[in-house]
Amino acid sequence: MKIRFSALDGIRGLAALAVMLLHFSSLSGFVWMPRAWMAVDLFFIMSGFVLMHSYSQKIGGGQLDFLRFYKVRLVRLMPLYIVGLFLGYLSMSYSCSLPVGTCEQNVIPAVVYGVFVLPYFTEAMWPIGVNAAVYPFPLNSPAWSLFFELFVNLIFFFWIAKVKSRHLWLVICLAFFVLVGVYILNGSVNGGWGGNNFYVGFPRVIYHFFIGVLIYTQYQKYGFNSKLIAFISVALLMTAFAFNSSLVSMFSLFILAPFVVLANAKITFNGYAERVCTWLGDISYPLYILHWPIFQLLYVFGHLEHLSPTVRVTVMALIAITLAWLLSIADKNIRAKLSVNSTVVLKAQPEKS
Repeated sequence: MKIRFSALDGIRGLAALAVMLLHFSSLSGFVWMPRAWMAVDLFFIMSGFVLMHSYSQKIGGGQLDFLRFYKVRLVRLMPLYIVGLFLGYLSMSYSCSLPVGTCEQNVIPAVVYGVFVLPYFTEAMWPIGVNAAVYPFPLNSPAWSLFFELFVNLIFFFWIAKVKSRHLWLVICLAFFVLVGVYILNGSVNGGWGGNNFYVGFPRVIYHFFIGVLIYTQYQKYGFNSKLIAFISVALLMTAFAFNSSLVSMFSLFILAPFVVLANAKITFNGYAERVCTWLGDISYPLYILHWPIFQLLYVFGHLEHLSPTVRVTVMALIAITLAWLLSIADKNIRAKLSVNSTVVLKAQPEKS
């Protein structure tokens, strides 16, 4: 029976909006939602939850082999990623010719690496907005999380198929202690997005993804049916995104974010609320994977410099949301066509990536 986790749909959309606002504001010289980077960890938790729901029985029962499983994941993730890569190429081809950048000779190699969702490590400075920095995925920086999503999907498949779902706590504990070590050494677990912190992405995604797997195994027993508790948990997490405190971030990452998924997994809506949650879920991945190159295109070609930074971010955000909505419709059609000849039917459950 198909299950639509409608509350998780809505949360995923809100988290994608928070990431967009963080990036759009910081790339414009100020910061809204300074801790919205935690939304990526929330995405990983939801991914573990949903993939466990959608595929664990088929993988464990031998009905879904590795190639077909990975085909399903690539069909789900890659069409919009390729769109983002193309938009990033268009914007960066121009931006790298500007004095602030040192990347003009690196655009084509970045495209080649990007096609295979591989990081491109170079010392070149890639301009984006008012900033210039070194990015392992320079044409679309948020794609770093897609790399780690595909990586943890490999682990997930072989953990289900070969280990038979055993030793879950061992996996979680090992990843947790590595993350604690990273925090002690660096003072932050917000890594994976940059060349100097790329290694942090491995324990980061493993820990949060398998926390999502753990929540799925327990949510029927320990989950809540209270919409009030669910709402309060989401409100607290969104507040934490805007609260620039390391202590609050650690509490949110390791306690509040998992609790949000647990508290909302059983929550369903009807009527208008359900439509809003579904819409937010539909635009979440397009908005997340495309907002960075959309910003760069609007920044270099939109001639919005006469607007104040706040108004500029607002205008860009509205444009990005509209494009994400339109592309979410196109993406559904493309994925349906790509899946026609597959022996695996794509599930309708919400998926983050």
